[in-house]
Amino acid sequence: MGWLERISNINKIVDGGEDTEKILEQTVLNLEQHLINRRQGVAGASASLKRTERQLNQNQAAANGWYSRAQLALRKGDERLARSALHYRQPYLNIAKTLQTQIDQQLDIINNLRKNIGVLESKIATVKMKKNMYIASGRDSVTALRSQG
Repeated sequence: MGWLERISNINKIVDGGEDTEKILEQTVLNLEQHLINRRQGVAGASASLKRTERQLNQNQAAANGWYSRAQLALRKGDERLARSALHYRQPYLNIAKTLQTQIDQQLDIINNLRKNIGVLESKIATVKMKKNMYIASGRDSVTALRSQG
């Protein structure tokens, strides 16, 4: 059962069950564990993004180096050497293009994970509020029964 289904079933949990307080507390703990897992996912994705960005920078620097060599060869009048340098530059440009696509995808994933974390934090707050209201209501009922009896 997913965490959203657990939240939607909170009223069913409250309506029946002997250890409702324990069930609600366990639900909150489970949701908080999901939140921790999501945050770890964002941290891992961010680390992967940084590695990919470093690789992109390295490939762009290598491509720029070969371009500089081609320009130098042209200034010296060696067109063959300039073409050769541009030939060696091309794989670095291709890799850089692929890495940029990966970075764009990773950024989308990270942004979606962050949005999901926000939704989950909101749901956890709602569940905690309902849990506290239920517990307070139960305690008030017990106190009222004791005062009548």
